[in-house]
Amino acid sequence: MRQHGFESLRPSPIDLRKADDGKFFRRFSAIHRVHKAGDHSLEGLPLIQPVIRPMNRDCQCLCCRQRGFDVLMSRIHALFEAIVRNSIEAAGDLFDFVYVAEDLGTQESLLMSPRAIRRFILPRLAKVVEIAHAAGKRAFHHDDGAIRPVLPDLLRIGIDILNPIQWRAKGMEREALARDFGRGVVFHGGVDNQHTLPFGSREDVRREVGENIRIFRQCKGYVVAPCHNLQSNTPTENVVALYEAVDEFGRC
Repeated sequence: MRQHGFESLRPSPIDLRKADDGKFFRRFSAIHRVHKAGDHSLEGLPLIQPVIRPMNRDCQCLCCRQRGFDVLMSRIHALFEAIVRNSIEAAGDLFDFVYVAEDLGTQESLLMSPRAIRRFILPRLAKVVEIAHAAGKRAFHHDDGAIRPVLPDLLRIGIDILNPIQWRAKGMEREALARDFGRGVVFHGGVDNQHTLPFGSREDVRREVGENIRIFRQCKGYVVAPCHNLQSNTPTENVVALYEAVDEFGRC
């Protein structure tokens, strides 16, 4: 962390018993400064938690200090819910969906057990989805990696759009996702940015876009997009090929 200039974000103890604990809110403000230059809102456990406290300590808390973990998660999500409510009140006529994000998967598996996700994460995500739906907005859910084991749960709490469809992750095969969940959610993403976009040819990109449109065509909906942010080593011609392929296959 020191070499990147993030010393001020180094985790330190926070007294969760104090409702007005200034350390918590100063840390949250620091997180906001880090995130405000990015392309999304403040998020939940995987992205905010490690800045407040190291991930290894949170994993220990999942097993040994569940009450304290519950309190911390409640504080984080209370702030996020307030951001969503205030945004809807101030500018609700200017947007159509609410970004409800987590990062629950790795390339090979979930970050924690399905039981822990259902216990600590999903009830809080469900509250944000409920706020969005009550305001007539759709819930756009971002969730990286191998998340198939909890996809039925995510649809149950009411997500409308699922991003980014990292189909090279274990269990995230496109055909199976379309078959098992295509009637209940709009898929967003699916054009691989780990291999195809940065390292493939224009024809590779064209072929993959065509495959995605064919596979997801009969689903509730599909929005063609990279399966995450375009990386700096992505050739411009491959980005252009993506758009050209959408124009070609999207009219078929």
